[in-house]
Amino acid sequence: MAELFERDSDTVGLHIRNVYKEGQLLREATTEGDRKVRRKVQFYNLDVIISVGYRIKSRRGTQFRQWATKVLRVQSDKPILFSPEP
Repeated sequence: MAELFERDSDTVGLHIRNVYKEGQLLREATTEGDRKVRRKVQFYNLDVIISVGYRIKSRRGTQFRQWATKVLRVQSDKPILFSPEP
């Protein structure tokens, strides 16, 4: 994520900690097991990446938010079909 948003890993880690601290997401539901390299590497799911993308201040963060907003607008223009409850 640090590479994606062009920020150092400490900055990304701060945002991730705040996502969990504020209760936006649950750590147990958004992480996978640790991978052992030289240090522990935590794997995060798409929910965490999106949350960090909306928090981080960088050129790439801005590009991410513009892209995500465009995708949401396109999806919101599509009709939503609901099945009647039985």
